[in-house]
Amino acid sequence: MEEKDIRQICKRHQLQCKKITKVIGNFDKELFSIDDRYLIRTSKQPMLGEQHKLSRINDLKHVPHTIHASTQSIEGITIYYLILEYIQGTELFSEYNNLSDQDINDIGTSISDFLTDLHNIKGEKYDIGHYIPIIPGHDKSWRTGHELYWDYIYKGLKDIQLSSSLEQLLESSNVYIKTNISCLDYQNGPVLLHNDFHFKNIIVKNNSFSGVIDWECSQFGEMDFDLIHLLHWSLFPPTKDINTTKLFKIVFDQQMKNKDIPMVEKRLTIYMIEHDLMQIIWSKGNREEEFLSRLKWLLDGKLEEYLSIITSL
Repeated sequence: MEEKDIRQICKRHQLQCKKITKVIGNFDKELFSIDDRYLIRTSKQPMLGEQHKLSRINDLKHVPHTIHASTQSIEGITIYYLILEYIQGTELFSEYNNLSDQDINDIGTSISDFLTDLHNIKGEKYDIGHYIPIIPGHDKSWRTGHELYWDYIYKGLKDIQLSSSLEQLLESSNVYIKTNISCLDYQNGPVLLHNDFHFKNIIVKNNSFSGVIDWECSQFGEMDFDLIHLLHWSLFPPTKDINTTKLFKIVFDQQMKNKDIPMVEKRLTIYMIEHDLMQIIWSKGNREEEFLSRLKWLLDGKLEEYLSIITSL
């Protein structure tokens, strides 16, 4: 897609269009920012799945609502496009170290309120998996869904050439999950999850919460599953100069305030083990070294200790 093509789309929908910035993508799927007011997502393939996911959050505040969805013929090729609202601001990760304690408290409270509103959107079936539904439309219990998910992970890793260290951790993970799987018996029913809710998908402006982007991974599950990525970035930040524990504690405390989820620390440990082992499967074993120490840390009960410490502060 060239700039003239994007201007043609804007003209068609009577949108002012001064500055066009290509955000990311390739010819098959590209994203353009229009004057920091709109986003235009284009693809050679229909984006019905993405449209459907965006339609589910249409009544939420602080999300990119769909303005138009249509097609455009460019040099004889049909291009599908979505025009979305632009969430103004900067990713929270980039701004975090510039925030005051009061800013962090206010943003954490706003994030918790947002999650509560999001989780008020109910579903009928569970989608089980990180980022993508490995087991979509599961109409039985949250526990049985994760039993199936664990079988998928365990068998998937058995098909990969693993080091002896990871083989041992896989068997320890198997013991931990089968010993503690009853913690997933508690369920409130499927609610809509962002499912990739981390510090780069949360946008802030003027040191305040602005919105949440990137809804491609959204699916239905239990609400505590949506805390995994905030927790992950709190425990294992991508850079050493950032410590997001304070914000995670605010969100976690407020989310748990009115929800008596038994053994939540074991639930989160299971979700984290599943997450890290799935990353190894997707990398075909190439990221094993990255996750070995994390998995050992989880299996040694350190996440349970961490949550006990921060909730007592």
